[in-house]
Amino acid sequence: MDTPPQQSPIQRRYFALGVLVLSALAFWLYRPAFDYPMIFDDVASILENNSVHHLWPLIGESGEYGPLKPKPGQPFTARPLVNLSIAIDYHFGGENPRVYRIVNLVMHIITSVLLAAIVIATLRLHDSSERLSRHRYWLGFASAAVWMMHPIHTETVIYLTQRTELMMGMFYLLTLFLCIKYWCSTRMAERSFFLMMATLAGIAGMLCKEMMASIPAMAFLYERTFIRPSLRNIVKQSWPLYVGLMLSWLLIAGLYAVGYGTPAAGFNNTISAVDYWMTEAGVFFTYWRLTFWPWPLVINYQVPTVTSLANAWPAVAAMILYVGVTTWLVWRRSVLGYGLIWFVAVLSPTLVIPLPREELVERRLYVPLAAIAPLVVIGVYSLITYLVREGRKSYWLTQGIVTALVAVLCFVSFKAIPRLSDRMTVWLHVLEHDSDNPLGLMYQGILEYNAGQEELGLRRLEAAFETRPDFKPCVLVLAKAYKERQRPADEINVYRTALEVAPNDPTYHYNLGLAFDLNRKPLLAMKHYEENIRLDPTAHYAHHNLGMILAERGNFDSAIKHFEAAVDIEPSYDYCLNLMTRYLALRQYEDAGRAAKKLLAAARKDGRTDEIEIIERTIVTLQKQAAIPGD
Repeated sequence: MDTPPQQSPIQRRYFALGVLVLSALAFWLYRPAFDYPMIFDDVASILENNSVHHLWPLIGESGEYGPLKPKPGQPFTARPLVNLSIAIDYHFGGENPRVYRIVNLVMHIITSVLLAAIVIATLRLHDSSERLSRHRYWLGFASAAVWMMHPIHTETVIYLTQRTELMMGMFYLLTLFLCIKYWCSTRMAERSFFLMMATLAGIAGMLCKEMMASIPAMAFLYERTFIRPSLRNIVKQSWPLYVGLMLSWLLIAGLYAVGYGTPAAGFNNTISAVDYWMTEAGVFFTYWRLTFWPWPLVINYQVPTVTSLANAWPAVAAMILYVGVTTWLVWRRSVLGYGLIWFVAVLSPTLVIPLPREELVERRLYVPLAAIAPLVVIGVYSLITYLVREGRKSYWLTQGIVTALVAVLCFVSFKAIPRLSDRMTVWLHVLEHDSDNPLGLMYQGILEYNAGQEELGLRRLEAAFETRPDFKPCVLVLAKAYKERQRPADEINVYRTALEVAPNDPTYHYNLGLAFDLNRKPLLAMKHYEENIRLDPTAHYAHHNLGMILAERGNFDSAIKHFEAAVDIEPSYDYCLNLMTRYLALRQYEDAGRAAKKLLAAARKDGRTDEIEIIERTIVTLQKQAAIPGD
C-alpha cells in the first residue's frame, strides 16, 4: 500500500474551494426552510422534552432526566448524543427552529465534505487508472455535490427530529475516514491516535442511531477492497481497529438491556417477522427506485404488509439474486460490489428488525446514497473516457454532465422542500399523491377538525378508519371525535368493528366498556371491563369503574375487591378516598383506617397540605372507633 503524500498548496486550495462551493450550494438551497415551524415529533422531542431544557447535570438528578439520559419512549431514547446536541441548541436558541436547522445543515455539509475526502483518498489508494487519481479532487467534490443535493435528504435536514440520521451519517463517514488515516499511517503514534479517534467516532455514531452497527463490517470490506486483499494481513495489521469498532456493539447492547431501545421496534410486535421480511424485500427495491427517481417524495408511504409467499416471491427472488451477485462481486474485490453491499448493509437493521408503519422511510437512504453517488459520478467519467478516448474532452464532457445532474437534483429538491413547510401542507401533499393513505387521512382530519372544519375533518377520519380498521390511532381518534360530538352509537360501532380485527386489545375493551357505562348499559360495560382486566391485570381504571357498577348494583363485596385492586395498582388520592369512603359506608372501621393511611401517603405525595391534617385526625378517630392501637 502506498502512503498518500501530503497535500500540495494547490491541492489544499482545491479542497478549500470545494468546501466553499458545497457550503454555498447547501445554504442557497435550504435557506427558505430555516423558519419553517416544528412538525410532528419535533414537539415531543424538543418542546415537551424536559431533558433538553437544561445542560447540567448531564444525566439529571433526583430521578429527573438530563441531556445524556433521555426520557424512555421518545425518539431520542437510545440516542443520548443527539439529545445532548438538541439541549445545546435549546440553550442558545430556545424554541426558535432556525437555530436547529442551521445546525442540521452544518452537519449535512460536514458529512458531504467527509464524503469528498473519502473519495479523494480512495482514488489515490486504490489500484485504479492514473487518470482517475489525477482528477480525484473534482471527482470527490462532484460526488459530494450529487449526494448533498439529492432530494431524498430534504426530510432529514428539515425535520428536526431526524438529526438522529444526520449525526449517525456524519459519524459513520468520519469513522471510515479515520480508519483510512489509520491504514495510511506508518508511525506508531499516528496509528494509535487514529485508532483511538476511530473507536470514539464509532461509539459516538452508535449513541446517535443503531444503523451505525454496520460500520465495522464496512470498514473491513473497504480495507479488503481498496487496500490489502489478504485476510491474514488484514487481521495482522488491523485487528486493534476492529476490536475498537466493535466496542460500539457492546454499548448498544447495554442500552437495550436496560430498556433504552427504539420505541415500537422489535420482534414482539404487531407484525410477524416473516411477513415483515417479505414486505421489506419489495421495499428494498423501492429504495433503489427513489435513489434514481426521487419523485414524488412523501413523508409517509403506505406499504401493504405481504403475508403470502405467492405475492412476495418476485421481490424475494430478486433479493436473493441481489445478495448472490453482490457476494460474488465483493469476493472479487469489485468496487461495484462494495457499493452494492454498502447500500444493503446500512439498511439491514431496518430491513431485518420489524418496525410497523415505518416499513419505508426516505431518511434511511441518507448513508446508503453515500456509496451510490461516487459510483455514478466515477462511472460516468469512466464510461465517457472509454468512449471518447481523449482526456481533456472527456474531462469537460463529464463536468458538463455532472453539473447538469447537480442542477436537476437542486431543482427537484427545491420543489420538494415546501412540502415540509407545516403539518397541514405535509399531509395535503401525502394525500395528493396517495389519496387513501390512512396516516395522511387521519392527521389531516385531526388538523381540520381542530381548526373548526369539523365535518370535513370527521369525513377524513372516517375514510382513514374505513381504509385501515386495524390501525389503532385511526380507531382511537375517530371514536374520540364521535364522543365529543355526542354520537355514542357511532363511537360504540367503531370499537366493535375494531374488536373484530383485534379481539384481544385491552384498550378497545376498556373504551367500549366506558362508552356503555356512560350510556347506562352496565351489564355490557361490566363485560368489557372484565375482559380488559383479563387482558391487562394492571388496568386500574377498569377495576375502579367495575367496582362502581358493582356497588351501584348492591354487590359490595365484589366492588370492594376491585376498589382494593385499583389502589394496589395505582394508590392515587382519588382511589384511596373512594376506598375509605366505601369502608366507612359499610362500617368497617378497621379497613377504613388502613385505607385512610394509604390516603395520607397519597396526599403527602401530591402535596395536598390542606388535606393532610384532616386525614391525620380521621385516622385517629377511626383507630379509636375500631380500637386499633396507633403505629
